[in-house]
Amino acid sequence: MWEALMDRLDNASTKLSRTQVLRKFTVSRPSPAETVTQYFTKLIAFHKKLIGTTKNISDDTMKTHIFTTLPN
Repeated sequence: MWEALMDRLDNASTKLSRTQVLRKFTVSRPSPAETVTQYFTKLIAFHKKLIGTTKNISDDTMKTHIFTTLPN
């Protein structure tokens, strides 16, 4: 229930919401219990929320984030 409510409120319709989504993207790291697919899905969800906004996540930013956060 809380996750559904958080997703509904975190719709990137305000500047504050877009900044929060971008911050969540920036600080996200893969957890040991998370598969690579789950991690990529989470990052893509952040990317989709910000498409067409001033806080858009570019492809280069996405690649850099992935390469710097994935463990060896």
